[in-house]
Amino acid sequence: MTNPLCATGISLLAIAMAACASNSGQAPGEDKKDSAGGSFSFAVIGDIPYNNDQKWALKNNITPELKVYPFVVHVGDTKRGSNAPCTDALDEEHLNWMNAVGAPVFYTPGDNEWTDCDRASNTPVVRELLRLEKLRAKFFNPAPISPPQSWRAEWQATMPENASWIYENVRFVTIHLVGGNNGRDTLGPCESANPSDCDTPAAIAAAVAMRDSNNAAWVASAFAKARAENAAALVIATQGDVTAVRDAGKICATPGQADCDGYKEIRELIAAETAAFEKPVLFVHGDTSPYCWDRSFGGASAPNLWRLNAAGDYMLIDAVKIIVSPEASVPFQAEGIVSKLKPAENGCR
Repeated sequence: MTNPLCATGISLLAIAMAACASNSGQAPGEDKKDSAGGSFSFAVIGDIPYNNDQKWALKNNITPELKVYPFVVHVGDTKRGSNAPCTDALDEEHLNWMNAVGAPVFYTPGDNEWTDCDRASNTPVVRELLRLEKLRAKFFNPAPISPPQSWRAEWQATMPENASWIYENVRFVTIHLVGGNNGRDTLGPCESANPSDCDTPAAIAAAVAMRDSNNAAWVASAFAKARAENAAALVIATQGDVTAVRDAGKICATPGQADCDGYKEIRELIAAETAAFEKPVLFVHGDTSPYCWDRSFGGASAPNLWRLNAAGDYMLIDAVKIIVSPEASVPFQAEGIVSKLKPAENGCR
């Protein structure tokens, strides 16, 4: 088959060229550790695949390169949000991909695979809360590939998609934040003429409130663990771009409110916990387009907070290698795993 990347844009072409030249010489499953010591790397992927060309790139160019990492973090959106029905078959494809990676994949769902499933363009529409139940049963009961016991991995009892583990004395945590103002954009009418296809606004609001509460508790718990174990750094991964301020930062007074900033409270909690932690913290997300990173998220009170907007979302079709060097002056570095492209510095806004 002719490589479809050659005809689909500069970023895809760059990946295809890099893939042809790539030869790491590293055995599958071997830890990516810096020879100088004190550093290691892991992979992040998300917002992919959105079309057949991206499926080809994921299978043939990206996935083989992931096999050398100790683990992969998937920040959600395993399909596009519109004109792509949410089906059990797509879930099975994603599960097969996770197994093909051959290493633990810590997956946090995005809005495209559940909150957007009752859009009219995704006919036959599916109730979003039913989709969430299916995702939890498929991917988190149990996880496809369990991490080693030494990582002390655990999953939140009430939201098993929230994971936490330690690797090379760095604490990792995933939290279930989605695009669409953290799920509040779907509080309006369901786009189906059949009421049985739709969740009630009250049910969606209750689910929003539960996620907000559980995510806040999980973040606080991760920082507490990091302090207790004297972790050298902490990494947070999620789908939603919490740095995207909505409705002028107005606080959400009730779970059923949509005209407010659904990320405000968790954004402020992460910044406050990072400032108190006083060690490097990296916040990784998907959802929005720029492949970039900066240190503006924490403001003057938390200059130790880095933010990476990962690849994908029709921009750079690639996974990202993140190099963690907690004791270095620059504790986090990133580049495309296949393309070798680095994120734009301070280019997120």
